[in-house]
Amino acid sequence: MLMTPVTSFIELPPELIIAVLERLDISSLLSCRALCRLLCQIVDQDTNLSYKIELEIAGQDDGINSLPSIHKLGKLKKQQAAWDDLEWTGEVEYPILDDLWELFGNVLAQRSNEGTFLFRQLPSTFRDVPERQWSIKPDGPRYVRDFGMDPTQDLLVLIEAPRRGNWGRLHCKAMSTGMKHPIVSHSGVIVHAQEITIPLSYTIQISGDFIGLLHHYSNENEFSVWNWKTGHLELDLFDVAIKSFCFLSECHVVLTMFTPGDHIKLGLMVVDFLRESSEHKACSEAQHCYTLCYPALSRDAHPVNFSIRSDPSPAWVPNQNLEVPFHLSPNNRIFVVFLSAIGQSERHFLFLVVTQKTLLKHKNVMDSEEKEVEWRVWGSDTRILDLCPINTSFMTWACYVHGSKFVITRANFDDDFAENRATLLVFDFNQNALKRALSQGASTVSEPDTSDASQGPSCCITSATTLPADVFDSEVTTTLPYRLGSLPFEPSRAPFAVMCSEDSLIAVDVRTPHNLDINRVFRVYTF
Repeated sequence: MLMTPVTSFIELPPELIIAVLERLDISSLLSCRALCRLLCQIVDQDTNLSYKIELEIAGQDDGINSLPSIHKLGKLKKQQAAWDDLEWTGEVEYPILDDLWELFGNVLAQRSNEGTFLFRQLPSTFRDVPERQWSIKPDGPRYVRDFGMDPTQDLLVLIEAPRRGNWGRLHCKAMSTGMKHPIVSHSGVIVHAQEITIPLSYTIQISGDFIGLLHHYSNENEFSVWNWKTGHLELDLFDVAIKSFCFLSECHVVLTMFTPGDHIKLGLMVVDFLRESSEHKACSEAQHCYTLCYPALSRDAHPVNFSIRSDPSPAWVPNQNLEVPFHLSPNNRIFVVFLSAIGQSERHFLFLVVTQKTLLKHKNVMDSEEKEVEWRVWGSDTRILDLCPINTSFMTWACYVHGSKFVITRANFDDDFAENRATLLVFDFNQNALKRALSQGASTVSEPDTSDASQGPSCCITSATTLPADVFDSEVTTTLPYRLGSLPFEPSRAPFAVMCSEDSLIAVDVRTPHNLDINRVFRVYTF
């Protein structure tokens, strides 16, 4: 019996077509789906293929959970819809214990006055993460100035408080026991070279095998990167211009640089910390680096704060013990650069949002003679938002960025200024989700009124933003599109600041002077 030859891909049996489609990358899969009605139906009716596409649109990766794809797909759609509509599923309060706290990997940690660390794993309805609480009292040091953590690696890094010349010591502990971390191949204590001047404060971030530590001195700043497992120093830079940092990739960091003088310059310095030597040197002596320049400031502008934030770190992965069905993709991250400055006429709070792709786009100049990239070359692919937070010290609660989202609360007053009404703003720069929303007829506005919650829970902004000359010496136009969700808080529940994690919004509830008898709390809204 003669078989009729197959002359077209779509003439294959559906199960063979699906087997081929399952092996395609997401771009090729979407191209095939757009070829004809039959392939579109096959893709849309197959749960595995639909789930693969929805993961890409949501900026998520598949987890190790053994649930069937149809169940994961349902949970993913519900989670994304809840975030789009800002409809959380639960609400819980935790007391604020002390000034030392950290939020990373969906774990909120605090240190009590007695030296005990209390950890709370924040729950998730849609990702089946249970709430869990545990506490430890580390075996040292006695005096702790600050700390960082990575729950996935069971890592707690304690910065020893300056005492008898012992500043700069990092103690690598296990979050589960408080003892020396079992993976380290050294004493468990990393000793930084002693400086004559005691640091005023520290900034710490952990990414995979590496710890980034910024020492803030009175007249100088020093930034170092350590391999916490081996104790090896990877990078050691000093400069009064260094103001903050973030890990950018598994081998790059980005530093905010505020160079003082008659003509103040702002820039983002990207350094390859694995290629750069570990010798103690000035930023100007670094070889494997480049700087993305900010627009020129006006002569009358006075920058006050210049910092960068992005969470989670590039090397972060979820804890395998949780077996989550899906999780944030490492490619779905934004960096938010905050510039507080007094312009020619008023004070501005400028948030520049930039993607990892844009920050690394010009790394080909890293080894060239000219290491500066002018704003006109890279800046238009960002978005600068001029926002006034509800409290100008909101930067204390720095975890306001997670994945492609960043959150802030701004103050609205009624007509007679009697009541302070806070509006929660959620900015989402996930470009695939934005395109999906636009294709489904989502509302768009050219200039959103962030004081007006009546514009709906979510809208799309695709037109450019132009800042008039004030902080900068000329108009600045940026174009990165985004979605904006807004939600008003009742005056009695208006938070001081809001933080963001993968599954939660965390309102920092600092009471007004009339309510000092009421304890301060974190109010966690769970998705």
